[in-house]
Amino acid sequence: MGQYRTLAEYITTRAREMGHNTLSLSEALNFGRSYINAVINGQFLPSQHRCRKIAQYFGDNPATILTLAGYQEPPPQGETLDEVARLVGSLPEDQQRQIRDYAAFLKTQSQSSPESNPPE
Repeated sequence: MGQYRTLAEYITTRAREMGHNTLSLSEALNFGRSYINAVINGQFLPSQHRCRKIAQYFGDNPATILTLAGYQEPPPQGETLDEVARLVGSLPEDQQRQIRDYAAFLKTQSQSSPESNPPE
């Protein structure tokens, strides 16, 4: 899903971005010392609860890890929306409001444009 092809790739990439190795990530999440390493090596999948905990720790949409772990289908809007949400989530609140307002403006423009409402 999105920029990650596998659960292992998602966890290792995000851990590295946060300055963690598998051991330090397991400890930061209060999991057993070898838990993340075992997940990455395919010994088992994390539970849905632990998937959500990992996503929350990374500040990501839980749908990403839940999809990679096979618990849910990818959302139809796919990677673009996840990437936008991640980027917007990293901005200060005032800039998030500006983006929300601009998106609302774009929506009204697309609803009133002749291309979006062809004659029947």
